[in-house]
Amino acid sequence: MMKSLATKALFAVGTATVALSAISAPAEALQITTSVGIYDVTTVEGTWNDLQTQLSQQIWFTGDLLQSTEDNNSALAEEFASLVNTGFNFPNAGGLTGPYFAFGTNTPVSGTTTRGNVGFANWSSLNSSAVLNSLDVVGNGEAEFNVSKTWAVATPIPTPALLPGLIGMGVAAWRKRKGEADATEA
Repeated sequence: MMKSLATKALFAVGTATVALSAISAPAEALQITTSVGIYDVTTVEGTWNDLQTQLSQQIWFTGDLLQSTEDNNSALAEEFASLVNTGFNFPNAGGLTGPYFAFGTNTPVSGTTTRGNVGFANWSSLNSSAVLNSLDVVGNGEAEFNVSKTWAVATPIPTPALLPGLIGMGVAAWRKRKGEADATEA
């Protein structure tokens, strides 16, 4: 009886440990090939205010939403969101959208009705495609802006095309040293 109780307790502790580690484990990276290179995409959770430094350093982030569509990176953010697709399921908007790829912000203009917001692209389960959206900074959307969301971040992967060049430089350096050593012996 005592041994059975101890075994059950040990099993319960082990199960709880595995469950907790699964909950707190970061999302595995998805490797995608884009028009600007190969990237490992992962996600981070938090509010825009807490993560804006990290999010504003992403390849698809331009900064100013008031630029024309051609001048901001909304298309690049949309490309990344399309390639990630359902890779991270739908962590935002009550299970309807994928991670947010923030591509720019604008600030509210004092004395006007212009509201500040963060523009982002994400995969939509409703549309089965990447869509462009925004979160409000001020006004009624203040709560929306300060609520924890799941955001995408990416790390570039060096391309294998660089490897032959590095090998060639190594061979050239080796030949040079060998040539210098041969000249010294002669």
